[in-house]
Amino acid sequence: MAFAKFTRVERVIEFGGGSSSTFLFLDKHFFPDLISLVTFEHDASWGDRIRTGDERHNLIVIPSGEFMAASTGMSADFVFIDCVGDRGILMPHALTLAPVFAIHDTREHDVKGFRYVRGFNGHIQTVFASDTMDLSGLEIEHNETGG
Repeated sequence: MAFAKFTRVERVIEFGGGSSSTFLFLDKHFFPDLISLVTFEHDASWGDRIRTGDERHNLIVIPSGEFMAASTGMSADFVFIDCVGDRGILMPHALTLAPVFAIHDTREHDVKGFRYVRGFNGHIQTVFASDTMDLSGLEIEHNETGG
């Protein structure tokens, strides 16, 4: 939610769909400019649970090891990585797709090698990173953390 307030977000690529994240991106109240969400998911049964029916949502169910190859050449304003298993390896690739990414379920000290890193490691444990976008003004309000 904070990122959509920070900058305009029209296109999102999501590596790992979530019962919160997928539906949040498609919520016009929080992401009013969203025109496209592409979700890569490795678990077909979980994919069925997060299938939205929203025309802006494209759900692609493939093995995690194929996420990088399948998304090469795509572009977005933002990439969201649900850090399950070895998805952390997608961080450098994410910046070939968008100017900024966020990785969930990780700590700021685990996100290295990027020019701008902004972590929110309270309840939500999410880190944003970019090589081109200064993230110093990105703030999460207290009610966005679930606290």
